[in-house]
Amino acid sequence: MNGLRFGKFLGISLELHYTFILLILFVLVSLFFFDPANALGYSMLFFFLFLSVFIHELFHSIVSVLLGNKVERIILLPIGGVSISKKIPEKARDEFLIAVAGPFFNFFVVFGILIILTFFPGLPWPSEQMLSTSEGLEKAILAFPLFTLFWVNLILGAFNLFVPALPLDGGRVLRSLLAFKFGFNKATHLASKISIFLSSLMFLIALFAGHIILLIISVFVFLGAKGENDIVLIRENLKGAKISPLINRNPFTLNGNESIEEAVKKMEKNIKNSALIKNKNSFFQINLELISKIKKNNWKKIKVKDIAEPIEKISFDLTAEKAMLKFLESKSDFLIAMKGNKFFGVIEEWNLRRLYNINKLKNM
Repeated sequence: MNGLRFGKFLGISLELHYTFILLILFVLVSLFFFDPANALGYSMLFFFLFLSVFIHELFHSIVSVLLGNKVERIILLPIGGVSISKKIPEKARDEFLIAVAGPFFNFFVVFGILIILTFFPGLPWPSEQMLSTSEGLEKAILAFPLFTLFWVNLILGAFNLFVPALPLDGGRVLRSLLAFKFGFNKATHLASKISIFLSSLMFLIALFAGHIILLIISVFVFLGAKGENDIVLIRENLKGAKISPLINRNPFTLNGNESIEEAVKKMEKNIKNSALIKNKNSFFQINLELISKIKKNNWKKIKVKDIAEPIEKISFDLTAEKAMLKFLESKSDFLIAMKGNKFFGVIEEWNLRRLYNINKLKNM
């Protein structure tokens, strides 16, 4: 899962998921054409939404780090966010604490505002009559900043915690509770099935109601649940396997100074979809997908090294499970296997995938 990077905080890369960007663009375009008078109110709403989502996810990350899990990225979505860590917490207690940390912040804000109103009843706040209708509620959200902050955090906290679907917090709480009885792997399988069912239900409701945001969220939940289940399947079917027998010591290699046209001819001759490019101690890859982005009449002028992408290095004795997870993160065709500081060979995604499929068939 990737997003648009907008900064870094405490060494954690901060990204906006495309659903957040789509939501902002959709509302801004709608306002421009249909409701420019409410532009200020919606700007306030989005500011509080962004701020609340950010701190919600930050609370997850802080608890995760305190429990020994390094967080690399935070991807913000309209309904919360996703912390990308080097490992998924497999202890039920740890996952439970990390999962509830984000909603805890949201409900802390909600109850904090209610306490403030108790001591300062004169603060601007919508009347019960206004909140009794959907139109009045919408006006209240756009006109009363304190209520906007209250409402955003109430919805974020409740939706994340009480919808038991991965990768939402409620799904992680469900998995952690199931893990106490069934263990992490079986708990993930059960939670994923529940999540896929709920996401399908959300999709149908959104489709008939014409609710585009819920439609996007349902797809996100479906893909997230499937992704969580895929990770567990990888762990189950590659457990104990090493990559060393799969390493290609003599990979198909191109010269970075060759033109794209020359590269395509060599790839066609050798029946290859991708190739390795070495430049001293750095390694890059070129593949048909990268080449397809270049206009054919520029193939003679552009060198392979100009469009090649860097490849991550791993140890030659890494487990197959960890290597496969690296492939899921990098979307690369190769990983460079190193023995100490020396190039040892490459591990190719298709070769590791073949081992995974064989083991999966054996374990059925």
